[in-house]
Amino acid sequence: PPKHRPHARGNGRPPGAGRPGAEIMPIRNRLADWDGWKGCAGVMTGYFAEAGQGNIAASCIRDMKHANPELYVLVDPVLGDGDSLYVAADVAQAIRDALLPLATCISPILFELAWLTGKPVSNRPDAVSAARAMPCGEVLATSIPVDAASIATLAITTLEQAHVLSRLKPSVPHETGDVVPVLSLNFRLMGLRAPQVSD
Repeated sequence: PPKHRPHARGNGRPPGAGRPGAEIMPIRNRLADWDGWKGCAGVMTGYFAEAGQGNIAASCIRDMKHANPELYVLVDPVLGDGDSLYVAADVAQAIRDALLPLATCISPILFELAWLTGKPVSNRPDAVSAARAMPCGEVLATSIPVDAASIATLAITTLEQAHVLSRLKPSVPHETGDVVPVLSLNFRLMGLRAPQVSD
């Protein structure tokens, strides 16, 4: 189903989401003091209310990757939808410039994939081409148009791609799109991978 964001659909911002990076830094430092990264196999990022939060998340992930070079990092780049950003430009830039280079996988919707790559994306071939221009080796692209009645979720690597088609519906529950990257991270940490599907 199409990806919907709670703050884009009028449900309000998550509690505490507006905390500036300076207020989060002590938490990050305490985790580092406790070696809180040890034993962590995977991490996922999502919505950031301000750029400082994204930069601190990137700092945490760098420390985590130092403790575990095999850390699986899934970045869900919550930027916008339709034809515009609904986060501040500096937030989007922090996600693109600080977090994406650390990602094992990213999970953009169509608009986000186009914005991050600067490439037009309106269909499956466009999405595959744009995904393979990303700095990470795996892209989970959702809400990619196929025809008037369906959309695709694509798992794309350098050499492979897999897809699942979904029928378009007039309305879907909020936040259903966020379930996809969460499930994907869980499957990856279980050692599973999407099967190859030929074009």
